[in-house]
Amino acid sequence: MSLSKGTVLQQRYRIVQEVGRGGFGAVYRAWHMALNRPVAVKENLDTSPEAGRQFEREAQLLGSLRHPNLPVVIDHFVLPGQGQYLVMDFVEGKSLETMLLENGGPLPEAKLLPWMEQVCSALTYLHSRQPPIIHRDIKPGNIIIADDRAMLVDFGISKTYDPHRATTVGAKAVTPGLSPLEQYGRGKTDARSDLYALGATMYALLTNQVPPEAPDLASRADVLTPVRKLNPAVSEWTAAAVMRAMALHADERPASVSEFALALTGPVMPPPPKPQPKPSVAASPTPAAPPVMRNQAQTAAAPRAVTQPPSSGQSSQASSGGAGLIVGLLALVALAGFFLSGGLFGILSEFTRVFVGGLIIYIVGRLGLGLKVASFGDALIVSAVIAIVASMVWWFLGFLGIYFGMGLIAFTVYLVVAAPILLIAERFVPGIKVSGSVAALITAVAIAVVAWLIDWLLLSLF
Repeated sequence: MSLSKGTVLQQRYRIVQEVGRGGFGAVYRAWHMALNRPVAVKENLDTSPEAGRQFEREAQLLGSLRHPNLPVVIDHFVLPGQGQYLVMDFVEGKSLETMLLENGGPLPEAKLLPWMEQVCSALTYLHSRQPPIIHRDIKPGNIIIADDRAMLVDFGISKTYDPHRATTVGAKAVTPGLSPLEQYGRGKTDARSDLYALGATMYALLTNQVPPEAPDLASRADVLTPVRKLNPAVSEWTAAAVMRAMALHADERPASVSEFALALTGPVMPPPPKPQPKPSVAASPTPAAPPVMRNQAQTAAAPRAVTQPPSSGQSSQASSGGAGLIVGLLALVALAGFFLSGGLFGILSEFTRVFVGGLIIYIVGRLGLGLKVASFGDALIVSAVIAIVASMVWWFLGFLGIYFGMGLIAFTVYLVVAAPILLIAERFVPGIKVSGSVAALITAVAIAVVAWLIDWLLLSLF
């Protein structure tokens, strides 16, 4: 039941108006009659004994927080049979949700990033408490901009993090499109759950579209459109940081909010070298200064060297090296087809298997079944290796007088050869990553079936 205007709580907080409502309660603007200033009163209607004990523990912890981008919790109390109440500073300003509506389109990246850096600072502070505090309700409506300062508000479902306990019922409230997958079920939420919500919040603000719900993404009922496809004005590094933060599995997100904040700053270039003074001809040579020994603390604090991006010459050399490898492998495939499978028919057969096999590997890699493929060239390299090894096995079986009939030997050989090669492919092809034997088996079966069909078709034609 909502509190009506004029209601007085604890003989000092007079309700002015309701400013927000959710599934567990509401937020009110109230007037502190003793201090003569506005406050925010957060109401939680869960009155169970366990919820009461949890509220008392965590309200005390929230009351100890002090950060320039967080409101100060000044009081808490429980009204038996009615609800739990947190009293905090009332932040005067506009929420990012309101600003997005007023803007009628995506917020400019340059304007948004300084505010997001402040939110990251607040979250880093919360996550560094002992025990860590997880906000669990980050969204545009809970980020208030006051005098160009971002304030992260609404601790209604914040919970301290216990790695040995599943997410409590009171912390399972979700915001469609903004809450991570683990917040929908019985999984454990941690600091990376806030990171997903922060990434989803930025996605909504930069594209003016709320992302699909995490369970729909997990079941493939919906897909997450890349940020730059919806708003090409967003920088590549910001878009990449947001998409990584929204990874469905927590292990694939940045390890911390600090890491995410660093990714938002974009590529860091080293400062230009200082010009060295030219030695005087008449000056006598000066002995070199002895090397300065650093202690362990100095070494840890020293800035890490920044890796320069490869120059265009280096990139072209890498590309030509990859192209050279593909050409070399295709030459081997042609030789294997000509000498081991029989003339021009063998060459045609092997080339067809290589290109179709590469296409299968590339497609499976895009389906997210445990096989990741960086490019079609990488898929083609693996397919060519499979074809070469399969041709040698095929020839050896023929040498032993083992024949299985039209096309069946192709299916058997490709199935036996492709699976183990796919499992070890990431060792010799950097762009390939296999996370399990199931992905390798699915791909191997698909390649084997197509190889059998190609062999049967070509033998029928020729």
